[in-house]
Amino acid sequence: MTEPCGGEGNGFPDRAYIARPPFNLKTSDSQACSENRSPSQGASSALRGNGTTSSKSQPEIHSITINDLPLELIIRILNAALDEAINRPYYLHEQDYLSRLKDLARVCASWKSIIHSTPTFWTIIESIITPNEISYMLRKSEKCNLAFKHDQYLLGSDFLGVVGSHMNRCSSLSAVVKSGSEMTLILGSPAPNLRRAIICATYCDLRQPVNLFNGQAEVLEELVLAKIPIRWDLGLPPTLRSLQLSLNPAVIERLPRPGLVISALSSCTGIEMLSLSCDGMFSGSGGPDWVDREVPPLELPKLRGLELENLTIGGSRYILDSLRAPSLQNLELRERLQVTSVTTLLRPPNPLFLETIRRNLSSSKTCSITIESSTVALEILGEETGFILSLRCVDSDQFSLWLGELLASQQASMPETRLRVSPLTRGSELPGFRKLVKALPNVVRLVFNTNNTEAVEILMQHLVTPYQADDGLRWHWAGLRHVNFNGVWKWPRSVLDFVRERYGRREQGDPSVGVPKWFPSPLTTLQVGRMKFEHPETFQEIMDIVGEEVLGEGSLDPGET
Repeated sequence: MTEPCGGEGNGFPDRAYIARPPFNLKTSDSQACSENRSPSQGASSALRGNGTTSSKSQPEIHSITINDLPLELIIRILNAALDEAINRPYYLHEQDYLSRLKDLARVCASWKSIIHSTPTFWTIIESIITPNEISYMLRKSEKCNLAFKHDQYLLGSDFLGVVGSHMNRCSSLSAVVKSGSEMTLILGSPAPNLRRAIICATYCDLRQPVNLFNGQAEVLEELVLAKIPIRWDLGLPPTLRSLQLSLNPAVIERLPRPGLVISALSSCTGIEMLSLSCDGMFSGSGGPDWVDREVPPLELPKLRGLELENLTIGGSRYILDSLRAPSLQNLELRERLQVTSVTTLLRPPNPLFLETIRRNLSSSKTCSITIESSTVALEILGEETGFILSLRCVDSDQFSLWLGELLASQQASMPETRLRVSPLTRGSELPGFRKLVKALPNVVRLVFNTNNTEAVEILMQHLVTPYQADDGLRWHWAGLRHVNFNGVWKWPRSVLDFVRERYGRREQGDPSVGVPKWFPSPLTTLQVGRMKFEHPETFQEIMDIVGEEVLGEGSLDPGET
């Protein structure tokens, strides 16, 4: 009895990898699984049990071995032993699948017989093995679906020719193509059984984009393409669940417009994960004329993850406005190209954008905000959900103003927050930063490395000014435990006032009765840069209040190391 060919659970690989050359195909019969079985017994006798009887007067005693298990279970054990070789990433220069299979066949005659008589053990074919071994595995696998792994550093090989001629049997493919002819050979061949494909190009000389698998990939669920031009106007495989595309204008002459992308996605509305990445996508079309293609809103009810990277602010906004994805849990939007204004993305508010932020705020434990002169970032991460926004812009205070307005209405659901502020643009009153500081209810880690006078005044005023709560006066950011003031050592009096007002013993006759002070200080770390050397007296006063262990040279915020 053998395992059915081409069934589920064959353990197809995730990507190509590099491995050592395999051993000789012949295996030895001299190794047995147990001392009481001779190699000449063969596979059938090995499965019958190994009971022995010393005499008629003695009770029968059976010696149980692994080969006494049912054949189906032994095949599962062997598959489990091969899992590591099947799923090993291509960049680990270790043993390949065929070598591992031969090692298992050497264990005993029984395992050798099972392996050679089970076609599904011969379906993982890698470019690192010899042509004779490839031919042998193709014969042994009979009509089973195949998984091909292509070594991108293997030169002078016709492996891709073998893959192209067997695409009708291919269910999993990891390959690196180096020319337009190789792209056409692989991506232009019908693949009716293909479920997973990772195909990357190192060079593209195709003048015309390729029709994905000649329109015949009826069961394709996961697709990763890098630097490969495709026919967006023909749509995408309807069964796609995960799509990752990396487009590069240096390789691909004509990049798709966002309207064409949305139109193509309408053919696979069951998609769950979508990732689009490009250096300057849509920017090569002569300006904002990509909006000339009006596309109706696209419903993607199962979409849980969306990643947009370097599509330009306008392109990202177009895609977000075109999608209706009520199940979206993970959204990443990154833009490395500097933009004059982030207003196009943030205003007017995009429902999908805002709803994903709100959903993550209510379910996540931490929120991280980074504000720099030309970079802004917002990360809201939970166990299974997340929102990441990273932009480069001329004026980061525009983002601070938008975020402050948004979070002001979400204070009840705000998780613990980490705030990092680096050098900000001088000469501005920073209305956005002022609004953001007031909107954050629970900052637990603060990294403040800016020498912007306005920003220092805004922050320090917030920290030393209590607010009226239902039960009396309270300090802002009561959960603050880690503070990095390495960029504020030039304002020693402001730092000292912060420590004096919030921490330490209350002096007799203190007029600020009703505003509690914490003693001992709840701070875990407080870093003040060069203040120890530039302002030693102030440094000593601060140390007397918070303690040497908090302010010592060895105290580091574990969240910043």
